[in-house]
Amino acid sequence: MGMFADSVGELPGRAEDVRAVAQNLATLKTDLDNASTTYESAPGLAPSWEGASADAFDTVHSAASKDLRALVKGIDEGRASLDRYASALEARTKAVEDIRIAAEILDTQWDGMSAQEQASQVAWVESELNELTKWYQSHVDGVRRDAAECAAELRVALHIEAVNMQEVDGQIVNIGDLDALTDTDIQNLFVDMRNMDWGDVNQGKIGDCYFLAVLISMMRSEEGRAFLRGCIRTHFNSRENRVDGFFVTIYDDPTNPNPEGADTILVTDVYKYGTRGDDGGPTLVSLFEAAYVQGRSGGTRSNVLHGGIADGFGVWAMKDLTGNAADLDINAPFWDSNDKIIETINDGRPVTAGTGPGMLSPSTMTTMDGTELQVPKSHEFAVIAADENGVTLVNPHGHNFTSGGQRTNAEIRLTWNEFNYVFRGVSLGGEYPE
Repeated sequence: MGMFADSVGELPGRAEDVRAVAQNLATLKTDLDNASTTYESAPGLAPSWEGASADAFDTVHSAASKDLRALVKGIDEGRASLDRYASALEARTKAVEDIRIAAEILDTQWDGMSAQEQASQVAWVESELNELTKWYQSHVDGVRRDAAECAAELRVALHIEAVNMQEVDGQIVNIGDLDALTDTDIQNLFVDMRNMDWGDVNQGKIGDCYFLAVLISMMRSEEGRAFLRGCIRTHFNSRENRVDGFFVTIYDDPTNPNPEGADTILVTDVYKYGTRGDDGGPTLVSLFEAAYVQGRSGGTRSNVLHGGIADGFGVWAMKDLTGNAADLDINAPFWDSNDKIIETINDGRPVTAGTGPGMLSPSTMTTMDGTELQVPKSHEFAVIAADENGVTLVNPHGHNFTSGGQRTNAEIRLTWNEFNYVFRGVSLGGEYPE
């Protein structure tokens, strides 16, 4: 091969290998279809079974049948995604072969020149090599992008959500239940991405106040809003001919094999009992919540006990969302973070503050306007403003409660003395990735 052909390498991946995996999934779907039919007929084996134990069996059987049907559907969607990726890989492989043929023709031209002619064609050689390299690299980048999208589609298609049974309004429900995004949701999310309203965040039944607080604090600055918008792009479902979700970039995902950390996660469903807007619909924050949970094997359960999203710290979420290290300061009346908070806020970076458990934080706090509020224990607030006079915070719950139990606004303003009396941990965000 000559110098022109040498500039065109091989593409990563082989379409035939991808199609083989797709075929394996097709076979698995057939097997699971048969198993599902058998499983769903199980209650008919004991038609006369009645009572509490029969009711309990029916409840569990119904939930398991639902999960099994979702898995069968997901396997078929994963197979289709692999087939699409294989087709794209075949098309790009053919394009690279065409580039290589063009390069070989240039090598033939070059070899046919005399030494004197070659010496006069240095600029031509450089130009042609640059063009070949650019064309080839565009297809390498395209394959990597196609592979990342296929991986994201496979992850959501084959994802099995961790069960998290809790009592809500007197009923035992699965906090891990998901709702598919509707066309109306999609349209509203486009609007939400433009407006980026941090006041439209209401924590649900998932214990991820620390994560929501970081997103709220990010949304209050132009730097943070620009970063969050850059983490989201639409996903077009070619089978249904519509936008059905969004790709969300999480910069530090523990399940991602990519050593650089950043991962593309497809979100087509949001948590039924997760964060919602004031109108009850999903918001931009709902997308990030769903993406963040996908990277945790424990789902919506406790981080400490099960490796889930619940029970964390703002400093963790800041690192996961941006890929850059954040700082955790211990806060107290005699050891405060006031100056650091003001500096970080003025720099457009996120800040959160957490209350302590039990006696480590008081039961009430008094705002600048004299309102006495309840202090939720082991709870993280977003910091959205700070100056020499005090600090403004937002409760991710979407509200606070007065000491008398009356529901009131989520946003509060405290003096520094009151802030340092109430809050024990302060997370200070690092720089946003460029």
